[in-house]
Amino acid sequence: MYVFWSVLNLIITIVLQQQMVSELLDAIGKETDDAWSAINQDNLESSTNTYMIQSYAITTILTLLWIYPSIFLAVEIKKGIMTKETYPREEMSCCCVSKRG
Repeated sequence: MYVFWSVLNLIITIVLQQQMVSELLDAIGKETDDAWSAINQDNLESSTNTYMIQSYAITTILTLLWIYPSIFLAVEIKKGIMTKETYPREEMSCCCVSKRG
């Protein structure tokens, strides 16, 4: 269920941010005078879209890196690999845990 909410959060965030950027660009276009040329408006829109696409890509990658361990932990628990009885053995396979006496 955690994975579902993480993915849903990602989708909602992207949709809402895109709507906000579109509204801001529309407001800038309506409020500017003739000195603000169509070329400047297009340049602003292009650079903003480029930035937002990069932001979405980074956010997606970080979300996937966040949910990856959750998925495999759930798979190991379901297969019976990770249980209360096998946890000490599995813990010792981690590189960041020192060997116990």
